[in-house]
Amino acid sequence: MPGSSITAVENILDLSILFLSDCAQLKVPKAKQKHMTHVSLYRQEETKKSLMGQKTLSSLKKDLKSVVSALEKVEEQTVSLERECSTLREELEEEEEKAKQILQIADRSVLKLPPVPSLAEEDTFQSRLKKIIPANSFESAARKLGAVLQKPKANQEAQALLTEAQKNAELLFNPLHKDG
Repeated sequence: MPGSSITAVENILDLSILFLSDCAQLKVPKAKQKHMTHVSLYRQEETKKSLMGQKTLSSLKKDLKSVVSALEKVEEQTVSLERECSTLREELEEEEEKAKQILQIADRSVLKLPPVPSLAEEDTFQSRLKKIIPANSFESAARKLGAVLQKPKANQEAQALLTEAQKNAELLFNPLHKDG
């Protein structure tokens, strides 16, 4: 660079330094200074508010995570309880069906016996038997019954004997209605 250029640059630098030192000594007008102070305070307040907002947001995020976690657990429990209820409903339906079947079997298996006679009726029953079976035949009827029950075919014969006894009992209990 030529020497005149260097001198010109040095002069410009000297002038800029003088200008800046004069600017540093200038006083800011009071209105501007108040405005700057107000802006600075406003900035500090907004910074504090921003920090508080960030803390609140962080706290809310934590709370939201815990609520979401709790909701997920509740949903899992709900699904589990729904499965358990479904299983229990199925078991209940099966048990109800079994109970219906048992009741149907019980209804088919119920013996339709006449009511048990009272003590006074027993006397009449005994007197009816005495009228039907002669006195000298009681012993022989008992022997025949004992002999039948001791034979190997006793079950078949006992069944026939019981059938005959049932017919006779029906005649005794219902003398007016003779069906067979």
